[in-house]
Amino acid sequence: MGKKALGRGLSDLLGGSSPDDLVGHPLVRNVPIDRISPNPFQPRTDFPEEEIRELADSISRSGLLQPLVLRQQRGTDKFELVAGERRLRALRLLGWEACPAVVRDVDDRDMALLAVIENVQRENLSPMEEARAYRALMEKFSLTQEELSRLIGKSRPYVANILRLLSLPPEVQEKVDQGAISFSQARELLSGSPSPEEIRHRAEAVVRERVTVREIRQKRIVDPFVRRFEETLQTLLGTKVVLEHNSRKNRGKLVIEYYSLEDLDRIMDILRQGRGNNNERSGFGVN
Repeated sequence: MGKKALGRGLSDLLGGSSPDDLVGHPLVRNVPIDRISPNPFQPRTDFPEEEIRELADSISRSGLLQPLVLRQQRGTDKFELVAGERRLRALRLLGWEACPAVVRDVDDRDMALLAVIENVQRENLSPMEEARAYRALMEKFSLTQEELSRLIGKSRPYVANILRLLSLPPEVQEKVDQGAISFSQARELLSGSPSPEEIRHRAEAVVRERVTVREIRQKRIVDPFVRRFEETLQTLLGTKVVLEHNSRKNRGKLVIEYYSLEDLDRIMDILRQGRGNNNERSGFGVN
């Protein structure tokens, strides 16, 4: 779904007003920045320095166009960020002592949802960060995939596919986090219920050979052991050999091609020589 399809955004959770509408609003307060702590449910872990610096430059030139959204910690003069992590970091970089903010009464669930929605709307989350955020929401608030999909305005299949990424081996998840493997490629790596070892080999091929999603679907990405075994047999037998190995079950099949009955007898001779027996032929009656 596109961004417009996202469900409950800031306007829904802040009484029908968006942050843009709240500039100059009586609810906007000037809050000391040193009293603001991050959103404890923030799913995004990477905030590139260059990105924050560019935002700080923009704020320096044009001012802060959107107030932060905060909630006050009960019984204290401290605040927690509801929305505006990048802006808060940029303001700190600029050395601001206080900033305009809207203070609202927001519960934990809406805090967590807002953190995810804000980042997804701005496409700031990596696929793995998004998957971890969805899992955290589901676990903390006992949500089903269907319930979560309604809350964030995404389809259930999309949520299910994102969550599947959590079954990738940790080192492959890291490649997705780094952007070396895209969401579409990661999803294809999981096709066919491969073993963790097969996923690792596929991921290595994607990164090393820059295999596209279409190639992942069409091309058999071969385990290096399988490739070496095939090459050895092809050299020995002088024909194409395909080893279809299931590493999870430690079984498979060996396919040896032949192109005539004479060729089959030649291959049989080679195989029997390896067993010290060249007295028999294939039995196909080739003279």
